[in-house]
Parts: sequence; structure tokens; C-alpha cells
Amino acid sequence: MTVEILSDGCTEVLMIRKRVKNINLRVSKGRVICTFPYGVDKKYVRDFLERKSDWIKLVSEKQKSQNNYLMGYIRKDDKLQLLGSLYTIIERQEKNNTVKIVGDTIVLSVKDLKDEELKDRVLSKWWKELAYITFDSLIDKWLITLNEYNFVKPYIGVRKMKSRWGSCNKTKGRITFNEYLLKAEVRAVEYVVLHELAHLKIRAHDKAFYTLIEKFMPDYKVRKKALMNDLLQG
Repeated sequence: MTVEILSDGCTEVLMIRKRVKNINLRVSKGRVICTFPYGVDKKYVRDFLERKSDWIKLVSEKQKSQNNYLMGYIRKDDKLQLLGSLYTIIERQEKNNTVKIVGDTIVLSVKDLKDEELKDRVLSKWWKELAYITFDSLIDKWLITLNEYNFVKPYIGVRKMKSRWGSCNKTKGRITFNEYLLKAEVRAVEYVVLHELAHLKIRAHDKAFYTLIEKFMPDYKVRKKALMNDLLQG
């Protein structure tokens, strides 16, 4: 096991000889890892890594941006991104703890303006409830579109996730969405909804899976790209 520095002078690659048939390269949690067979010359592997340097940088930056977004707060100072639109948060001291959307502002009312934890709890509770309502509504919409496949409406869960926008448990008939997905524009959210619904019929990301998605969403690649753009804004 050795660490190699690529010609850019800053990319470190952990190189590991293993009982494998091919050279394998992956980027995980900020680390670049390359495994290769015992019989392969290390210089050959290094040349392979240099050829893949642009891909390594692209994936590394993408993961870095994604992690920053997914681990970020719902709000950033007095701004909040909701379904692709940017809102300004106005805080008020009132008798009841509430959150309301008024035009392009979000009015956060709490009993004690000095209590930062209270403000976070109230906003987080409202956000998660709104996420559930939004995802549930979009599930209903797409179940109508997918009527010919006789889908049974899945159970819906909402929680924070570190590395994905949604997940599907086909056995339990449950789809869980990342609550931060609510930041993306609706057409991008719909891509994730259809993606997870498709997994109720097809587990793998194979040709049949994407054929099904493209049948009902011909522009799914554009929507997926929009999702990544929203992610970078997060």
C-alpha cells in the first residue's frame, strides 16, 4: 500500500495491490483509492491514473459540493432556498411559534427571539412537514401517470441524508426522501420521485429501469442536471 502524488502536485491516490482482475478506481469521502492486480507494473497504473486525472478532479469536486450541501443548514443567514426559489426570512416575536410564507418572504414567529435553539426547532419542524406534504403530493401525481403499472402507494418517509436524495425499500414498499431535496426546483424533485417509484418495479439501474423513466419523463437527464445545479447552490 503506497500513496502516489499525481503530476498536478496535489492529488493523492492510495494505491493498493489486491487479488483482483482489473484496475479499480474510486473516490470516496474525499479519498482517491486505486486497487490493482499483483502482476501489474506500478508505472502502468500511474499512467492509468494520470489519464484519469480529469475524472478524479470532477468526481472529487462533485462529492465535495454535494457533501457541503447535504450537511448544510436549512437556512443560510436570513436566506432560505425552497423549491428552487430564494426567500428572505423575517423573524418576529409572537405568542405562538409559527412559520408562514408571505410572497417572497418566510415569516418565522417565535415566543422568544433570543432563543436560537427554539428558532431552529420551529423552522426545522415546519420544513420537514412541508417536505412530507410536497413529496406525498408528487407521489400521488405520478401514481396517476403510472396507472398502467398498478403501483400501490408506498409509505413515505422524510429525513436528513448524507449521500443520496432518496431511497426505496421495495420489500417494505417504502420510499424515503432527503429533506434537503425540498431546496430543488419542482421538476428536479419530480425526477427523484419517479426514480424511486421506478425502483418499486425494477431494483437495478439497468436499461429496463431507465427505459421506464424515459418513457414517462423524456427530459429526465435535463431534470437530473437541474437537480445538481440546485445542489451546488445549496
